[in-house]
Amino acid sequence: MIEKLQTLSLFPTYNEVENVTICFNETPYFWNGLSLSASTNQTVTLSSINGCDSTVTLNLTVLPIYTTTLDSIVCQNELPLIWNGLTFNAVGTQSLTLSDLNGCDSSINMNVQVLELPQVSITGGGVYCAGDVIQPVVINVVGSAPYNISYTLDGVGATVTSNQSSVSLGINPGSYVLTLVSDQNCIQNLNLGSASIVINPIPSAPVVNNDSSYCLNYTPDTLFAIGNLNAAITWYDQSSFQNPIQSGNYYLPNNILGATTYYVVQEENGCPSAPNDVTITFENCDVIIPTAFTPDGDNVNDAWILDGIDAIFPKNIVYIYNRWGNVIYQSQQGKYETNSWDGKYEEKQMPVGSYYFIIEFNDGQTQNKTGTVSIIK
Repeated sequence: MIEKLQTLSLFPTYNEVENVTICFNETPYFWNGLSLSASTNQTVTLSSINGCDSTVTLNLTVLPIYTTTLDSIVCQNELPLIWNGLTFNAVGTQSLTLSDLNGCDSSINMNVQVLELPQVSITGGGVYCAGDVIQPVVINVVGSAPYNISYTLDGVGATVTSNQSSVSLGINPGSYVLTLVSDQNCIQNLNLGSASIVINPIPSAPVVNNDSSYCLNYTPDTLFAIGNLNAAITWYDQSSFQNPIQSGNYYLPNNILGATTYYVVQEENGCPSAPNDVTITFENCDVIIPTAFTPDGDNVNDAWILDGIDAIFPKNIVYIYNRWGNVIYQSQQGKYETNSWDGKYEEKQMPVGSYYFIIEFNDGQTQNKTGTVSIIK
């Protein structure tokens, strides 16, 4: 009998462990027919070709990803805002994706809010004459109180703090330059504006002629006013100063019977002076014409005197005729009183008697005078 020897073969079994780490955004993770979305430990039993069971264990680690939101508040003049390579030019939200130490992507959302700058305007100021009511320089602000206002007055800095939207900087003369305005949130410091207060002095009244009187038919002296070098001089004939009659330093008054007062004002930098005045009087003047004179050489009544005729009638001409109608004397126009008739003709004394005269006044108004004048001894 023959014995058969049997050979026994032993096949190993396996226990395998898989360690897998993924990020959450890589889920679901598929493994051996399983869909996995969170960290877990899973074991499966498998048969080899030899029919031996083996186990495989999965240690799955799912790493989280993070989403963070940041809020940023900026003023308009702080734009553009640059954050981690992102540029904000206005209100809005932008996202940034970053990788952490485990290689997982996370996102950061940046919300940007933009605040309005305080709005500023300047009123008041101006150019004034001494004694005028001055409008103060006022800063008007639109924003969120309280307000800080910085400015310079003729280069000297000053600051005002107020809860009011209108802030007066005063009425002191000078140049006001606004340098900074801030409200509860933001600062505004560019192109804020300026204003000024200029107070010009009142010039003194101009110097004018003295009061004068003239005969109505006489051409008066020209009135003159002396003022400051660059002043504008204006003449008026009424104290209401409503209707100027002439501008400039000189004025020739009209021949108006009676007294007329003329007022003169000088204006400099828009500021008129107090008036000065001059009164011009025109009268009806008559020349006294003597009927006789005594040219006897005693220095008393030796010439036919027409007192004031040259002043009253500056264009006068006097003619003397003998009884035959011959001209024995003729004066130069306007110069009778410098060479009054002395009773002579061609350097010879005329005899006692009556002589005919004609006086031409030549003023366009007064009729010629005629008559006789007698030489007596």
